[in-house]
Amino acid sequence: MVFLVKVAVVGLPNTGKTALVKRIETGKFHIDTMPTLGMDVATIVDKFQDQFVKFQLWDTSGNERFRSITQSVFKNCHLVLVMVDVHSTSSLELQKYWEEVINPNSVLFHPDHKVVLVGNKADLGTLGQGVCQTFAQQKNIEYTAISTKNSRDLTYHLLLKNLPGFVTTYEKQPVVLPAYSDIRCNNCSLG
Repeated sequence: MVFLVKVAVVGLPNTGKTALVKRIETGKFHIDTMPTLGMDVATIVDKFQDQFVKFQLWDTSGNERFRSITQSVFKNCHLVLVMVDVHSTSSLELQKYWEEVINPNSVLFHPDHKVVLVGNKADLGTLGQGVCQTFAQQKNIEYTAISTKNSRDLTYHLLLKNLPGFVTTYEKQPVVLPAYSDIRCNNCSLG
């Protein structure tokens, strides 16, 4: 069985959303990523406890004119990664983005969803890390600081570690096949 997990990667412009998606998808850091116009989708498959998980990574534009497209990505989303730049994020920017984009659309998320605040660019300094930690505590969400450029094992730290409950609590049920004598076929010579 393959589980499908929809992940929205959202945030203000220039926070490293596309770089993160490309890094997870290819395993390499791409310094020359162009700003996303609208949205882009990448798919990766990983294994978790002998089960395959297919992640759809919805890379959204941080530009305000594409917010209606960003909001459409939230429908039935299992995991929302809210990217911020820890090197330059102010609490006012973060609060405004939350109130305009995340909070009003949380009703669209999958009932078993999770929101994680991801502080990117930690390799450049941690000027706004305290702001991010305080904000995450206030909103009762998880916070993690990364460097898309230098961090290792981003697939585990951001995706596998935050799997929705329906994947982590799934128990394989034995497949019970009917006995050969129970098989009936109306249009063939067996039944």
